[in-house]
Amino acid sequence: MKRNIQKNKHLILLAAIILLLITVFSACTKADGTSEEAEKQEVPETSLTGRELVYIKNNGLYEHIPGKDEATRISKDKYKKRFAFELRESSLPEVQYSLDGKYVYYIEAMDEDYLRALKVVERKNYSKDKDESEVKDESEVKGESEVKDESEAKDESEDEENDTESKTIAKAVSEFRVLKNGKVLYVTELGLGIYIWDGENSKNIAEYTDFYSLSEDEGSMIYLAKKHYSFRGAFDFKNGLSEYDRGERCTLYLYNFKEEPYEIDNDVVSVSITCSKDLSSIYYVKEENDTYNIYYINDITKPDSENKKPVFIAELGRGLILMNKKTEGLYYLSENKESSLYDLIIEDDIPDMTEGVSVPEISEEDKALMFKEKAVIKDKGLKEYALQQMKMELKEKLKKITAKEYFGTLSYYDKNSSKTLSTDVLVASRASISSDEPVSFTYFDKDKIEKIKLSSLFEDYIYKLDEYIKYSDDEISNNTDQSGEKKLNLDKLIYEYYKDKGSPLGEYFYVDNGDSDKFKSKLEADFYLKYWDYDLTSEIIVEDFMRDILWKQNQAFAVAAVLEDKVYRLEEGGHNISDIYIDEEDNNIYIVKNDKETEDKIKSLSEGSYKYFSSEIDKAVADIYRSRDCELYKADLKDGKLESFELLDSGVGRIYGIYNKKLYYVKGNDNIFFSIGTLYCDKREIKSECVAWRIINGTVYLETDPKSNYTYDLYKLNGDDTEKIGSEVYEFKIFDDGSVAYIDNYNRDTGMGTLESWTDNGNKETLDKDVINIVDGMRSSLHLTSEDEENVYIKFR
Repeated sequence: MKRNIQKNKHLILLAAIILLLITVFSACTKADGTSEEAEKQEVPETSLTGRELVYIKNNGLYEHIPGKDEATRISKDKYKKRFAFELRESSLPEVQYSLDGKYVYYIEAMDEDYLRALKVVERKNYSKDKDESEVKDESEVKGESEVKDESEAKDESEDEENDTESKTIAKAVSEFRVLKNGKVLYVTELGLGIYIWDGENSKNIAEYTDFYSLSEDEGSMIYLAKKHYSFRGAFDFKNGLSEYDRGERCTLYLYNFKEEPYEIDNDVVSVSITCSKDLSSIYYVKEENDTYNIYYINDITKPDSENKKPVFIAELGRGLILMNKKTEGLYYLSENKESSLYDLIIEDDIPDMTEGVSVPEISEEDKALMFKEKAVIKDKGLKEYALQQMKMELKEKLKKITAKEYFGTLSYYDKNSSKTLSTDVLVASRASISSDEPVSFTYFDKDKIEKIKLSSLFEDYIYKLDEYIKYSDDEISNNTDQSGEKKLNLDKLIYEYYKDKGSPLGEYFYVDNGDSDKFKSKLEADFYLKYWDYDLTSEIIVEDFMRDILWKQNQAFAVAAVLEDKVYRLEEGGHNISDIYIDEEDNNIYIVKNDKETEDKIKSLSEGSYKYFSSEIDKAVADIYRSRDCELYKADLKDGKLESFELLDSGVGRIYGIYNKKLYYVKGNDNIFFSIGTLYCDKREIKSECVAWRIINGTVYLETDPKSNYTYDLYKLNGDDTEKIGSEVYEFKIFDDGSVAYIDNYNRDTGMGTLESWTDNGNKETLDKDVINIVDGMRSSLHLTSEDEENVYIKFR
């Protein structure tokens, strides 16, 4: 189990509170459901069936067990409706049972007014979970009349007292886990501490943790703690930084639940660590000597491993790492510092600010005249100076945004040595990494790149800037030529762009017109003096430029897929391939790519001549995507070689994956807000309006027909057919026996619905009403964040 604790940092309140409240249970049985003797047993006896269902109503947590007539209330904690977009996993109470099924552990639901506490309560259903044979045995021992009397007394007692009182283990808890040894591991919100609770006492393992990962057998754990910050990690909110430059540096520890934690290494970058399930392979990035390096350590959990030293793999720079789950080898994309994207695609023919342009001298009378005419003054050199300033802004922003996308070298480390896969990979510093495979990436051919003159881009920059300017004079805004194209008045554009006092040239343009800071409060005045209406305009325009420049250079880019240390180069034209899937078992690769007509249109973008480069590219790309068609292809992978592609189908949007030896994919996407298509298998239509599919316990479940109240229809895939489970489902949970619990009749205003039960034979039963959520339930993929989604593959591009 791997957790990045930093995901929940925004939940931490700034107030100081008591971090821990210890609850001690009397008698010889501990609250973790184990006695001293039971702790020695590897598999304790349990009353759990795997079919327990916990759900939330506004007056508490409830538990329903199939076969029981009524649900029982676990706790009296109050819950309230939350907006659908807030209903992530972390916002719901987490619930787990003790190993013997006697106790329920849970964290309260999120609330903006207080931090959540970890609690434990004895299950009222514990005595009811026994099967009939156990009850019969008790009857024989006690006598039928005695059991009957006890039952009647118990019913009366339940009428008088409906709830078992819960005990608080700790306050301000963000997450917890009942371990296989019966103990409870939990993480606190304040201080981000990791604790182990043994049923009586809590032991603090670490503070200020940022990440932890348990081994599969839960016998060991690694974690990052003692967080500190690099000097260069001071975050610049305006300009942003790459992931690694955000400053968090930690010490990496190993803990085996028996001895004190063992320090593996320090100055580890908190956002870049990956490991195998059994912790036999651990990769991490470390800051040292003003750079970032990758290290590997293996078999750290084995006896006498304290003397094992991490192995240096390579210098990474602003790169990315991704472990191959099958081989436990590592892909890493290291930054090529010698390759500047700006120098590669831009011909810089504009001199710097100091060359050829003198600093103007502008009087108050000049400023007043410009304010009156709403135009830059013409005979003082200010126009030339302002134009040069604009050119410098364009150059600066282009260099900044091209620095966010850089060329790197992709390599593969097989736990012994590294192999270079490609030296010309284009990657954005904001690129995400997933543990899914295969890896695909975009690479380039320098010889095919045609540089664009910066001066020609500046002409387009002025044209785009004119679209953003809110002119004081309406006649300027509506001034067009005979062709209907807007006429550009450069003098008035320059004035409107720089007239604010907070602009880079505010000292030359701003005039006190009676609406000055002397009529404002000090707070307003401070803001007013720094205010510039077009502060982010140039950055927005240049971001569009960058996208359009790469579109125009599409002939220089191509796509490749990687599987372990083998690279399969697919084709030229980086914009033509939209999806890739590799079937490792049968050694096949599937791709979705543009059809020939669309490819030709994209190719023409690089061959066109444009008066206004970016604007015309934008329109051309929009036209292409409105009419494009994509095709599904398949090729064999033999001995590391890519065979010829075979056309399988047309009109394909994306690939879902292989299931039972068959390929499933989606056609069509006619919704601008989310991906909706028709599910196909081998050219045969399976289900229309499909939003997502999930494979749970080896079975495929489909979400279809999304509704305005955050609901969808839920289907189960049976061979080539589908079986409907429920309509307008808000949330659902699949049990091991294939039965499903779900909420339908969801009311968006109250945030409540009806809890239903469905079994394989199509039987439906209403369990409860006015239900808010199912604990550990799954909501529509429309509500998932990018961190929650598990895609078939991940791209570097």
